[in-house]
Amino acid sequence: MIGMDSEWRPTVKPFADQRLAIFQLSSETDAYVIDLVALANNQLLDAKLTEIFTDERSLCLGFAFGSDTSMFKESLPRMNFFKKFARFLDVQTYW
Repeated sequence: MIGMDSEWRPTVKPFADQRLAIFQLSSETDAYVIDLVALANNQLLDAKLTEIFTDERSLCLGFAFGSDTSMFKESLPRMNFFKKFARFLDVQTYW
């Protein structure tokens, strides 16, 4: 199981640019915080995350993850890792 969440700076101005800041991943034993400001569109990171998320053994968990996915699309147009999860569960459904 892989828990996932992302963070971005909120804006108070209408139509202001929002940009992803960090992507947090955790398993039962490890946690990672990925700096998406520094690593935006990094192809090595994209390849590794795609490998993890498309692995049938990975169950990816998010909470209200639709807004995160929208931010990935906006902020990281050249990355693919968020476009296909082999197994994904939005736990908000069960909360």
